[in-house]
Amino acid sequence: MDHPPVERGRRHKWTPAEDEMLISAWLNTSKDAIVGNNQKSGTFWKRVGDYFFAALSGGDSVESSEHVHYKQRWHKISNDTSKFC
Repeated sequence: MDHPPVERGRRHKWTPAEDEMLISAWLNTSKDAIVGNNQKSGTFWKRVGDYFFAALSGGDSVESSEHVHYKQRWHKISNDTSKFC
């Protein structure tokens, strides 16, 4: 059976400023005293994404994407930071 080739989406290249905004979004979301850690992973990363886009001026420098992309980028940053330390 021949399957048509799957088109891959354009990969987003994260800038250092976007990395900083993601780190800030993660910190501010994880330290939310009202919600705390009483939330599912998907809900947490959706809130991080919402915070991230709110921090962008105009919101048009990054395409809208699922919370999974933020989680993947965060783990890359976290792993690289751990290796550095």
